[in-house]
Amino acid sequence: MIRKSLLLSCLLLTYSVMAQPSPLTILHTNDLHSQFTPTEATWFRQNPKPQIGGMEALAATIQKNRDSNTLLLDAGDILTGTLISRMEYKGVEGGAFVEMMNFLDYDASVIGNHDFDNGRKTLEKLRALAEFDFLSSNLFLADSLFAPPPYQIYHRGGLNIGVIGLTIFPILGLVPSTSLDSVRSAPLAPIAQKWIDVIDPETDLIILLTHQGFDADSLLATQVRNADIIVGGHSHTRLDQPVEVNKMIIVQAGSRSRYLGKLKIMVDSDSIASYQGQLIPVWADSMTHESQIGQMVQNFSRQIDIAFGDTLTVFEHEYSTYGSDGTASPIGNLVTSAMLSEFGTDLAIMNTGGIRKALNAGPVTQKDIYECLPFINYMVEFECTGEQIATLINTFELARQTNDHESIQFSGLTYQSQPNDENGFSVSDIKVNGNTLDLAKSYKGVSIDYVVIENAKRYLGFEPRVIQKNNATTLAEFMIGYLKNLKCK
Repeated sequence: MIRKSLLLSCLLLTYSVMAQPSPLTILHTNDLHSQFTPTEATWFRQNPKPQIGGMEALAATIQKNRDSNTLLLDAGDILTGTLISRMEYKGVEGGAFVEMMNFLDYDASVIGNHDFDNGRKTLEKLRALAEFDFLSSNLFLADSLFAPPPYQIYHRGGLNIGVIGLTIFPILGLVPSTSLDSVRSAPLAPIAQKWIDVIDPETDLIILLTHQGFDADSLLATQVRNADIIVGGHSHTRLDQPVEVNKMIIVQAGSRSRYLGKLKIMVDSDSIASYQGQLIPVWADSMTHESQIGQMVQNFSRQIDIAFGDTLTVFEHEYSTYGSDGTASPIGNLVTSAMLSEFGTDLAIMNTGGIRKALNAGPVTQKDIYECLPFINYMVEFECTGEQIATLINTFELARQTNDHESIQFSGLTYQSQPNDENGFSVSDIKVNGNTLDLAKSYKGVSIDYVVIENAKRYLGFEPRVIQKNNATTLAEFMIGYLKNLKCK
């Protein structure tokens, strides 16, 4: 009788120990865009403004919040934003930033659209350099996965955690076909469900590591079953608290290494018993640069300053990225006016999202321009009719009023917009270089290949006739040459 009671007590004790919920901490970033140095926290009124972000401060913040049961994940777009993504390191452009991610001991990153900006072959070299997993289950080259494996299972504190990588669909249009080099994306939900079903029996928790944006993540949460968490990127959304959709937890951490996402969960019987999430600002003012990662940052910064620190001109005032009407901006006007002046066309167009940094008053360097215009876009001259320009204005105004998609900046065109009960708005008095638009006339314009060739329908509303594409000069290189001829602006 004593033995039976003792055995029963041991069994109950064993069951009690096994049944205890298991803790897990998920630290996450997204859309780092090679931001390895701090930037100003521009939303502060005080001067000087505090510094935020950068890989040294991110490393310190991760260290403070990491424990033995931690996964460190990144939701894509590690490239393009600073010149370190163009600097060659260990034989590959962008290698220095991946090396810093290695130092921070990331577990996995999903492939984002901008990770193709230096070309498919460069991305393949970056994957080989990475000591973390580059995941994407829905990118294909011919009929094979471009970046196997589609998922990885990590082991933390007795838990088996499955992480499935998922990249935005469609990716063509967001990435030039020349950079994709035959890589294609497929719809996320069916592929996500396929791999969820595969790994569900052998995992305690399933994370979808996505790069498609918060709205698309919210929809995905309603389309799949048996996943637990979406760690997302692409839309640069700053979710101060996790959002729950269809019992799935969605998190995202802004962009450019300014915030570290932290999600603490308790897993019990193959489900999340409780969770608590937050965004942690990555303050950089107290950094001493004495750590190994700090010395790496300083070394790479010096190399970039030496190569790209020459002053081009001096600005008397700031060219900000924000305009009074929510679309046109001083920096957008500067870029499109320069294009219009140098090419002698009737109009010049630039997508707003292609401009990533304001230019402050004072000396302007090559580094400033490359960070302002970081994408490898080439200049394109095109021809269109007056009727097509009217279509362009209506497409632009619709995007502006509905926030349906990213808008454009332009020079050479003016118009009036009035509220309209029937369609919401109507446009009138369209002028090209001060002259009333002639619907039957042919006009010449200049833009970049991303707008005119890859996304004409989206931005313009029509397909223009391409006159000439200059494959030798990027937009950034063009603006550097233009500003060299300005003594002061």
